[in-house]
Amino acid sequence: MKHLRKIIYLFIALAVVAAGPAAAGAQQIYKIALVDFEKIFANYPETKIESEKFAKDIEEKKKKLEKDAETIKNEMDRLERGIDDRNLPLSAAEKKRKEEELRKKYMDLQEKAESVQKDMTVKEQEVTDRIQKKILAIVETYSKENKIDVVIDTRTVYYSNPDMNLDITDEILTKINIVK
Repeated sequence: MKHLRKIIYLFIALAVVAAGPAAAGAQQIYKIALVDFEKIFANYPETKIESEKFAKDIEEKKKKLEKDAETIKNEMDRLERGIDDRNLPLSAAEKKRKEEELRKKYMDLQEKAESVQKDMTVKEQEVTDRIQKKILAIVETYSKENKIDVVIDTRTVYYSNPDMNLDITDEILTKINIVK
């Protein structure tokens, strides 16, 4: 669905570009360029920094969840053996209460894990959006400086004559390294 939407937008953009001169009654030449946004995103310095922060944050949260899971597992092992925290035998009532307590802890841990996963997904999307906006601003500035009328992501292009040298990805990467 997303792919189809990109194709439709591409055709609309090309139709507008093609119709422009005809509508104005004059012939105008438009400068079109291609850019590999995935490559730029992957090589953008902030992407690496944010990825490392993100990985560290995930690892910390994972360790905390694993520690909590290990605590619950140890308590379950003691419960199965029928002993309490002080290695004393549990009565039937204590065992039942402890089972209920562990069931609740386990459910809380599952909810916490789901919450962490949702939070991390939201955080990842926010960071991605912020970086993409910065990249788009750089592409826009470059395009204006070089009088480029239309910039198209290489993922939406099925064919481009390689002799025309339309890809500006390396130029954008150079500009990004200068902007740092």
